[in-house]
Amino acid sequence: MPQQIFSLNSTDYQLLGAAITEVRQNGILLIYRDIYRYMRQRTADRYRRATRETPYARRSIGTKQAMSGRIRGKGALFGIDSGKLFGQLTNNVKIDNRGIYIYSDLAYAGKIMELFARKGPFAPDSPLFVDDDDLIFVGNVIADRVNQAIASKLAQSNSK
Repeated sequence: MPQQIFSLNSTDYQLLGAAITEVRQNGILLIYRDIYRYMRQRTADRYRRATRETPYARRSIGTKQAMSGRIRGKGALFGIDSGKLFGQLTNNVKIDNRGIYIYSDLAYAGKIMELFARKGPFAPDSPLFVDDDDLIFVGNVIADRVNQAIASKLAQSNSK
């Protein structure tokens, strides 16, 4: 679809208001859905990388993980034992008017995130961070949905 340029003149204020209303009614959930999916995937990718590249402490190599019984340092991945933390951090994504939140209610979550931040590939951050690419993606999603709403309202007003 060709991109339409929106300009403000005496009749466009109502069109802009209608477009904003449409984004609030229909587009905002699509924006959240797109951002939610993106953040889940980015967090999962970062977490997987961190588990592969974060070393165990020397004193823990050879000991068993609590839940799985796997031996640390022999194919066991740092920060993955039962998979509960990974599951929560890749599924518990909340978006509201204050921002994007990724959370876990597991008691050991803070300790694992602190260890990732201290010695993992994303140090001094844990795998739970937002970078410039993430911000660009979010900005593009919002702009695309707003532009779609404006184009829809323009098409409706032009067809009358």
